[in-house]
Amino acid sequence: MCVYSDNFGPGQEYADNQDCVIKQSVPFPLDVRSFDVENHPHGSCGYDFLKVNGVKYCATEGPRGVTPAAGSELVWHT
Repeated sequence: MCVYSDNFGPGQEYADNQDCVIKQSVPFPLDVRSFDVENHPHGSCGYDFLKVNGVKYCATEGPRGVTPAAGSELVWHT
């Protein structure tokens, strides 16, 4: 399964405080090839993040080698 964003690219922006929820039906390892999202100045993932298995990922620290649990949600937050 691949997940792509329709609102990413030149001249396209997301609104603040939006969530995109991807629901898992079976566990599968994430194949993260590149990860770089806006980080809060204090490093708290307070702006944009991806939450997997209850853990927030932001800046360049993506969920490499993580397998989401069956029935869980992956949440992109802006």
